[in-house]
Amino acid sequence: MNRKIKQLIGCAILVSALASCQKEEFKPSQKEIETNVVGKWKRVRLNNEECTTNLRQIATFNNDGTMYSTTTLTSTGKSLWEVKSPFEYTCYDNKIRSICYFEDGTMRSELNFKVEEINQEKLRVLLYRNFTDGEYRDNNTLIEYKRVTDDFSEQIIGLWEGDELLGEETFGGVNHRMEFKQDGSYVYYNFESGNWVPSADVDNVFVVDGDWLACKWRPQAGADFEYERWDIDSIKDGSMVWSAIREKEDGMRYTTTFTWKRVIE
Repeated sequence: MNRKIKQLIGCAILVSALASCQKEEFKPSQKEIETNVVGKWKRVRLNNEECTTNLRQIATFNNDGTMYSTTTLTSTGKSLWEVKSPFEYTCYDNKIRSICYFEDGTMRSELNFKVEEINQEKLRVLLYRNFTDGEYRDNNTLIEYKRVTDDFSEQIIGLWEGDELLGEETFGGVNHRMEFKQDGSYVYYNFESGNWVPSADVDNVFVVDGDWLACKWRPQAGADFEYERWDIDSIKDGSMVWSAIREKEDGMRYTTTFTWKRVIE
């Protein structure tokens, strides 16, 4: 083997070793995970693609090993209403395991994540194994979260009137009101013949977790629930701004921004 080939092989080995060391160097430690994971996180990307607002999940980690999850849509597109479902979680190596139990103590679900990146602003994990519907399944879903620092659950309470709608319309225009109540229910009003009239919807409930809003209702008693989800950008000085990333059946995406003004009667 001549000298030049030996040098090339030596360089290749060195580059490989440096790359390996660099990868290991940036692997989050258990301490880094335990220190940074506590708090509220919003799912913003799935497999490197930005999430639509409907696919948001809010994950809140407490420093006592408990957490809860809020989401209203499964990965298969089936609606559900998982509002602050309780989990227990543990950190080990560069992994997080979270488990949710039924009331009788049996395990409902288990999620196993490898943490690829974590700091005070960003959490990126690989869901590699999960237990649902009574069996374990291998998974390979990359999920990215961003930290949520706002909590609009109290500020949204009260009566609001649609003020401005930008982008493609969803669920009608701005000519309506919504009254969010402390008990988690809401009333939707239409403007008819000069008066604000409550809609015929029933079983209207909402949840605000951090800066994300989800509503569900039935058009009439016994009907299937319908759903609507928004990111809350701000609530300040009597004005509330929502935004949403939507996706059409053909895969095309669009953004809608909805501004509300507080009604004081």
